[in-house]
Amino acid sequence: MFRRLSLLLGVLLLFGFAPPASADYNVIATVPLSGLNVPPPGWDAIALSFLPRLIAVNPASQRVYVSDGASKLYVLEGSSHALTATLPVGGMVAVNASANRIYILGSTSVTVLDGTSHATLATIPVTGAPVAIAVNESAHRFYVLGKGNCTSSADCTGALSIYDGSDHRLIKTISLPHPYSMAVNPQSDRVYIGGSRKKETGSPSVEVVLTVIGGAADPRILETVPMQAGEIPSPFDLVIDPKADRIYAVRLNAVEVVDGTTHAAISRWSNAFEEGSVLHNQLGAMLDPVTGHLIVFRSYTSGDINGSRAPQHEAFYLKGSDGSLLGSLKGYGNLAGIGIHPLTGRIYAHNSHTSKLTVIQDAPAVDTIPPKVTLTFEPPMNAGGWVRATAATVTIHAMDRPGGLGVQGIFYRPTNFYGRLNSNFSLSFEETATTRVYSFKASSASALSYSVKDHAGNTTSASFEIKYDPTKPVSKASVAYLPEGKRQVTLKADDPATNVSPYGALPPSGIGGIWYSLDEGPFTLYSSPLIINDGRRHTLRFYSYDKADNVEEIHNTFDLPEVIGDVNQDSLTDVRDVILVLQAALNLATLTVEQKTAADLSGDGTVDVRDAVLLLKKITGIG
Repeated sequence: MFRRLSLLLGVLLLFGFAPPASADYNVIATVPLSGLNVPPPGWDAIALSFLPRLIAVNPASQRVYVSDGASKLYVLEGSSHALTATLPVGGMVAVNASANRIYILGSTSVTVLDGTSHATLATIPVTGAPVAIAVNESAHRFYVLGKGNCTSSADCTGALSIYDGSDHRLIKTISLPHPYSMAVNPQSDRVYIGGSRKKETGSPSVEVVLTVIGGAADPRILETVPMQAGEIPSPFDLVIDPKADRIYAVRLNAVEVVDGTTHAAISRWSNAFEEGSVLHNQLGAMLDPVTGHLIVFRSYTSGDINGSRAPQHEAFYLKGSDGSLLGSLKGYGNLAGIGIHPLTGRIYAHNSHTSKLTVIQDAPAVDTIPPKVTLTFEPPMNAGGWVRATAATVTIHAMDRPGGLGVQGIFYRPTNFYGRLNSNFSLSFEETATTRVYSFKASSASALSYSVKDHAGNTTSASFEIKYDPTKPVSKASVAYLPEGKRQVTLKADDPATNVSPYGALPPSGIGGIWYSLDEGPFTLYSSPLIINDGRRHTLRFYSYDKADNVEEIHNTFDLPEVIGDVNQDSLTDVRDVILVLQAALNLATLTVEQKTAADLSGDGTVDVRDAVLLLKKITGIG
């Protein structure tokens, strides 16, 4: 049940007044900001009145963007609410959290900013008076709604420009009747435009309509839905509730509820608004994503302060399911912007009367999600837990979920590389830390257990071990001679241990593999001995690596010399080799396996007179 008393007291804060100390409404922060600047020429007056377009939140980076509507964009850090930057660009603001892009619609262009550095990625010219800008994160598109020159409300036209979010390319422009509001449903990939069009007959001469645009490949108008007529065909703001599949068309004196699938009217809420005798101006509406409640803002001029008419505001909190009034309150001052966090329901109100941005939340989301922990090792640690050094540092970075209560602290306990608890260290705790750097040495500690706790009591605990191996492996090759003139090349590698005083040798990581290249061919992973089927000369290059990713230098050249003909193995091929082949053929000499390979010039596996003749021809160059 929405807490009415808390709501009423909390909304007071929105307008610059402090509630009694007993109120349980959470005031997160109050940030001094300057008021709304004079908007540049060309702005649509109706569009400027819808204040939710001037504040946007990036839930991914936890940054809040507050526009003064003209020339400044204030950037606040979402956790501390500190003002971190003031950018020289103003207008309506939209955020694509998944792509980390910020879009600012000014009077003549859209400025696209990087959400991290705030560097300008693109400036896109637009035509017509700016009305609204919106983002569809699922389709990775953004939309600019503009209005053309109008001589009257009946003949006023506008257009929706659809852009690709990756390259900022204009995909399509769709002409529309007089537009003044826009909302996007990313789940159905539909865009809704609130506007008015000329009636053929009857009075008044215009009617308010809801234009439905869809079609991913070819965006187009799917339907134009006439809205229920009020006493005056006034502009209305649009709010989408994707979970409930509802569209709220918020007008001056009523809220029309439309089914998000069929676009049929569900109900009309009008009993929540009391018009009285004052003229109301609509400031727009927002949906609380936590409670599903609709928050409607209006302004009017009433009362008398120091002899002058005072600007006032009114906020209505409506139950999203049936429109019942949960609370309302009036307050003094000009609101220069309103916004809401899309995940937590945290409300941001820029009040130019008090020159402050007030951050409040009525019903904070229950925080049951433990902090996220990332570890960064220097030098880097591979997937097996090895580092190529005898010392390393680890940075433990803890981050609470978006909208959470924040990290309370980091606990950690190191152990030495024998696996025993190191008596030189006790359980350590760094309060309010979100980053902790710890240094390791192979002679003292090689494992760490840690636990990160947030202010809601959620914890993330784990441990890891650092294994040290800074030494490169060493490989070698050996050759064996086989029958039929073949040779076998075997590659082997050894991973030496590393000595660390005073503990002795660190266990090596072990050989990961050997790569080789035969005759300048591509490197291949070695799996078994290589068989060379001829006695000709070959060149072999090879190197090894271990499981710690230490890589041996490539061996320049391992020569497999030509062995055919050099029977006596004196590195020469001459008549003495012919004599030895004849002696072997006549059983007057016994050859080793290597010598038989060199003597078998015919390749038939035997040594006979034919081999002596072939060798003689090779030496003399005959035949």
